[in-house]
Amino acid sequence: MLTKTLSRPMIYGAFALGVLAVHSAGASAATVNVVCPSNSIQAAIDAATLAEPLILNVAGTCAESVHVPKGMIVTINGVASAVLKPASGQPTALKVEGQAELRNFSVVSNGGSDGALVQIGDLAHVLIEDSTLLSTVANLVVQAYSNSVVVIGNSTVSGGKESAVEISNNSLAYIFASADRTTVIKNAGTTFGQAIGCWQGQLTISSDAPTAKVIIGPSGRAGISARGCQSRIGGFGSGSGVTRFTGAADVAIETKSGDSFYIINTTIAGNAGTALRVTAGVAELDQVTIASNGKGLEANRDATIYFNRIEGSSVVNGPTKYSCYQGGKIFAEAGTIFNGVATNCLKIGGGVTH
Repeated sequence: MLTKTLSRPMIYGAFALGVLAVHSAGASAATVNVVCPSNSIQAAIDAATLAEPLILNVAGTCAESVHVPKGMIVTINGVASAVLKPASGQPTALKVEGQAELRNFSVVSNGGSDGALVQIGDLAHVLIEDSTLLSTVANLVVQAYSNSVVVIGNSTVSGGKESAVEISNNSLAYIFASADRTTVIKNAGTTFGQAIGCWQGQLTISSDAPTAKVIIGPSGRAGISARGCQSRIGGFGSGSGVTRFTGAADVAIETKSGDSFYIINTTIAGNAGTALRVTAGVAELDQVTIASNGKGLEANRDATIYFNRIEGSSVVNGPTKYSCYQGGKIFAEAGTIFNGVATNCLKIGGGVTH
């Protein structure tokens, strides 16, 4: 199992380095208490030196657009139901070009439209934990672009006219839940919106603790929409928690143009549209339950969907279980699907190149 796991196209080391870099703010840091609106988060950041990590303990409602510059390492801890919202009419509440942790905050819009509520710039690292981020007017709630790293845990990210979370241009996103905790990523925007958009990036969604829950959805169109994305979704082993895709109007997971997705110990259920649509890419499924969706699996334009059984067998139920178009292929070794019966689209045993 270990050899197989290490072969996945995910660079866990890069995520670990990103998290460690952000957490370094805990060592030898200056601590400042901020009470909004009397005080200002930005004033405290501007008064700090780049060479010294900064911890801000923030209370109250802060109406300001906070900028963390390159070279700055800052932890922003919310105290007693702290709220951060942009300056009036501005779309962005937090822009990070350095390294930042955001904990125990509610981050909401304040009349501005378009843009991103939280924007993570080139080479920046951000950890968002125990927080709620909501915007129905911004295009994106969390945007990580150009070689940046974002880690989201035990939090809810909701809204975005386009995406709740967007990863692009070689950026990395790690979304997780701890034991007895839940993370929800959902999009309540227009009919073309998705909970997560991954464009030329790396995405990991992890529920490796037994009582952890990661829920993707509901979504205006898609749970995940990806192009040029490498992804690992779910938890490993008997100790894995719940990873669930639900409430997508068109498709729960959509991959295309060379994407490689590894989906394990995951449930895709309760979606009005297709559970998994792969176009010109590869998706490997291991111990996945697909049920109560408008359609099942769809392989398009030489795409390959492959059922493995390192963790356990999969279940596929519902109407139109398997669809193949323009050379798309769906393979399963014998026993990898509980109710797998060969069709013109689903091939059982043999002929698998992986």
